[in-house]
Amino acid sequence: MKYSLCTEMMYGKLSFTERFKAAADDGFEYCEFWRWEGRDWNAITNAVKQSGLKVSSFSGDDKYSLVDPEDSSSYLDFLGRSIDKAVSIGCPNLVIHTDALNPADGSAKKIKADLSHEQKLMNAYDLLKKSAPLAAKGGVTLVLEPLNTLVDHKNYFLSDPDISFDLIEAVASENIKLLFDIYHMQIMKGNIIERLQKNIDKIGYIHAADVPGRHEPGTGELSYGNIFKALKESGYAGFVGFELSPMGDNGKAIEAIKRSIV
Repeated sequence: MKYSLCTEMMYGKLSFTERFKAAADDGFEYCEFWRWEGRDWNAITNAVKQSGLKVSSFSGDDKYSLVDPEDSSSYLDFLGRSIDKAVSIGCPNLVIHTDALNPADGSAKKIKADLSHEQKLMNAYDLLKKSAPLAAKGGVTLVLEPLNTLVDHKNYFLSDPDISFDLIEAVASENIKLLFDIYHMQIMKGNIIERLQKNIDKIGYIHAADVPGRHEPGTGELSYGNIFKALKESGYAGFVGFELSPMGDNGKAIEAIKRSIV
């Protein structure tokens, strides 16, 4: 497995671009971040290059919805530009979502149309099918992320891991996989190891943080030693991204992360 550190939630006293060097200094080979729009892309690429890190993922859809038919054209256009950014920096994965999120509280932005669950699911399926050739052409993998609606992302559509796996299977593209965020899926349904093992072929990326609090491994109820052992035994060789907020200082969080992957 390959391990990545999300610089969005770490090194809070540093500027965004300074965090890449900090991650490299802490021994990471890969990093990830969230949005690229509204940030200085040249500054990002220069900071990443100078740090010696490689980028494993960033967000590919930002403020557009996968389930809202009014967003379809804009979604594909933005996704195309995100793929171009990923190619330019050598990033193999783009994280995508079913809903745009409100920056203030993480809730899903309300869409105009009054759509049923089935209509939203079909809209997501149709747009994913259209997105797959774009991803294939760019040589990147789009990793669709279910999120929890009980703590962090109220009204987000794709919150059930089993429905998410069914959707990935239906789309049937090697360039469309699931981002299984262990923190979010523990909150929603639990049974983490069995779900990972049963669906390992549909998973393209994993996020890790403990529950509750979204802190480093060892602070909550999850046994990351057992989870990572099960992943290795299942043959998973992809990325595990530590997307977490340190409970205390950054140094102790980094130590806990490293202990979990030994």
